[in-house]
Amino acid sequence: MRLELFLKCERSLRRISSETGGLSKRVILSLPANACKTLFTLAQRYVVGDQMTETAPHKHCVVCGNAVGGDENFCDELCESKFKSAQRRQQLLFAAFIVLMALILFLPSLLKMIG
Repeated sequence: MRLELFLKCERSLRRISSETGGLSKRVILSLPANACKTLFTLAQRYVVGDQMTETAPHKHCVVCGNAVGGDENFCDELCESKFKSAQRRQQLLFAAFIVLMALILFLPSLLKMIG
């Protein structure tokens, strides 16, 4: 079913391309959204005939997106240090935000009590 739809979309794209002298952004946008989405999804899955190619179970590095083993989160020490640095910066910004909110909420009442 999906392969038939893929081939139908591919034939339509080739026909439109030959009629217009090439695919333009306007032509691609005029295609039905589900046809383009299906075509893109099937192309990403590396469809070969009726069979999809098998890939080994894996995860991706949380920083750069490279494939890593199933039990790892980072591809190398550089990505791990970048992640920890960004995490530390995020924690510091969150702490500064909490302090700022506390000042905004409690400073007026403290000033009122003092003066």
